[in-house]
Amino acid sequence: MAGSWQWSGESNIPQYWSWLTTQAASRDLTLCQTESLSGPIRLIDNADCHIARQDKLLLQIEQELISLSQTDFHQLKRTHAKHLVFPLASEMLCRNLVDVPAWLSSLPSLRPLQVLAYGEGHYQQWRLLNKMQKTCGIIHWLSIKLDNQAALSFCFCRSYRGFRKSEKLLKAWQQLLERECPSQALDFTALFAANPLVAENPELSQIPGNPEIAVQARSWLKALLSGACSNEHGIILDVDNEYLHQYRVNMRKARSLLSLCKGIFVETQQRSFAQKLTEWMQQTNALRDLDVHLQDLSNYKLILPAHLQSQADELQRRLHDKRKSALRSVKRLLDSSRYQRERQALLEETSRLTLGPKGHKHAYQYGRKRLFKQLGKIFTLANRLDEQSPDNDLHQLRIALKKARYLAEFFQPTKTTKPLLKLTSWLKRLTQDFGQFNDACVQQLALQAWLEEAKADKRTSVDYHHALNLLLLNYQAQKQQYKLKIHQHVTKLRDPIHQSKLLATM
Repeated sequence: MAGSWQWSGESNIPQYWSWLTTQAASRDLTLCQTESLSGPIRLIDNADCHIARQDKLLLQIEQELISLSQTDFHQLKRTHAKHLVFPLASEMLCRNLVDVPAWLSSLPSLRPLQVLAYGEGHYQQWRLLNKMQKTCGIIHWLSIKLDNQAALSFCFCRSYRGFRKSEKLLKAWQQLLERECPSQALDFTALFAANPLVAENPELSQIPGNPEIAVQARSWLKALLSGACSNEHGIILDVDNEYLHQYRVNMRKARSLLSLCKGIFVETQQRSFAQKLTEWMQQTNALRDLDVHLQDLSNYKLILPAHLQSQADELQRRLHDKRKSALRSVKRLLDSSRYQRERQALLEETSRLTLGPKGHKHAYQYGRKRLFKQLGKIFTLANRLDEQSPDNDLHQLRIALKKARYLAEFFQPTKTTKPLLKLTSWLKRLTQDFGQFNDACVQQLALQAWLEEAKADKRTSVDYHHALNLLLLNYQAQKQQYKLKIHQHVTKLRDPIHQSKLLATM
């Protein structure tokens, strides 16, 4: 085959899985296979091997396309299941794909792609998950045998979001492969080069001394906005829905900082800044909601009786279709020149926000007063509630608690006292419990909407309607259970003795 690829005998990679699993367990990580493809494989290139001459391969296995280079392993997501008919112009191929690498989209349009070789292939994707089931690292393993060439295995490891435990483990495995499989064709030395998908973890560092609140807030806003933007590439590649979640968390914290600290900057600037953050978050709402629903799909089959469990697959198919549309919309936003221009302008504006009437106040004295006031608002909201209060009133209390949590995290003094740490921990636990109730409310509303949608579609089966009804009843019952727990918190919040204890942590 043309190009500088070196074909060697089958490596001994499979024997290391047990070693890797053992090492992962010792670091509180689990190794989970998330994808496996086996079957006929086709090597795709044009007549003069333009792709191979760039030390790259383009392979098709089942209905997936995989691009392979000396430093990259990229599985291309098909937008539909139509078979590719060769010869094929490169622009036609790229038009039917998402996440197209730049080198593939830049192929000469006058050189149609052809199938140069046939063979057998096996692809596996493994994920390292932490206790919270977050993806810490991914391992891709591809074994191919084309025509009369000897079989060869390719392995790529990547750690995500700066998880150090997984990075050390994957590096150790990389070194083991380098020692045991020196004939591998790929260059492992660049394996852990700067990874664009390791998102920035914004450090809300505190300026030494007793800075003015405007100066400190500028620093926090820049860190939060930069942290949000560092997740954009991960959102676009759709590697893990955690990137979108962290993007929104950082945006929400920045927006909360502005809404809680009114008057620290000129009002028109402060309002404009917050409105832009709100606008971007609103455009990601649909995708985030679908991610949350799809995460809960694993519970659906446990809820449904055996004869209706197949309807969960039908719901999953419909939600994935909706998600594809929502993801395309978010990608268009992040890729647009307007968004990139506005994002850069906003990042620059963080250093130029003009001091407002309260901007000169000392940051931590201001923060303590603001937190004290926010706790008072929480007590007032709690005193208005009873067991008959509508869900929206509980939602308002949840938002107030979340803002208090952000304030406590922002304005902790450098040497944090134990009482304030206790307050922060309590607020975190409370917002998590309220979050579970809110998630059940969101699921209930979504299921009601899906049921109405299904009833309007005459093609849907009676079993599908019945399955949605059962799921809806389950989440209604779940919501009531969470509501009982929430009202226990509310009762405590209304207790004057408990209120005094919380205020004493200040």
